[in-house]
Amino acid sequence: MSQCLKLLLSMLLVTTLFATGSLLAAAPTAPVKKEKKVKVYAKIAALDTVKNTITITDTNGKDTQYTVCQGTTIFLDGKFVKFTDLIVDLRVDISASGGKLSRIDAFTPPEEKADKAPKPAGPAPKEKKTKTPAKIAALDIVKNTITITDEDGKDTQYTVNRGTTISLDGKSVKFAELTVGLRVEINTSVGKLTRLEASTPPVEKSDKKK
Repeated sequence: MSQCLKLLLSMLLVTTLFATGSLLAAAPTAPVKKEKKVKVYAKIAALDTVKNTITITDTNGKDTQYTVCQGTTIFLDGKFVKFTDLIVDLRVDISASGGKLSRIDAFTPPEEKADKAPKPAGPAPKEKKTKTPAKIAALDIVKNTITITDEDGKDTQYTVNRGTTISLDGKSVKFAELTVGLRVEINTSVGKLTRLEASTPPVEKSDKKK
């Protein structure tokens, strides 16, 4: 009788272990989503502050567009910034998870080797100024370009860089605060736009007559 009881208990134990193993094997293991990173050497190719999209060119020259969401954290040179503070050509290191952009680390690009090359002996290059009658003909806040019409009616397009200082009626402003029709005086050095001084045009005589 005792042998039959031992055999029965043994069979019950084997059955229980088999059932437990089957349940464990059947339970699916959810894969852990890992954040995908783009190397620091990628750069911003385009920005759309209306649609909240950013296009990034990776090290292979491939362009990829991402949507910046409410939960996307953005840093520029280690400081927390807004999406509108970013500009084209900044170097970026992004993190994306589940197809969503979770973090953007932007960096000011290092100076080009050509800028670091020894300068030939001679006087330092002088800044070139446009005359005050010039005015803003067009603005592109996505591409960071400004088109200026000089007093001879010639249009010239310039790129606004991080180093460009901008003022309006004597006060420091952002590029996005400028408007078409403003009078401007610009400074350029070695082909780069270094300073942009805008001023509100005088009121026309017809506007003064009531």
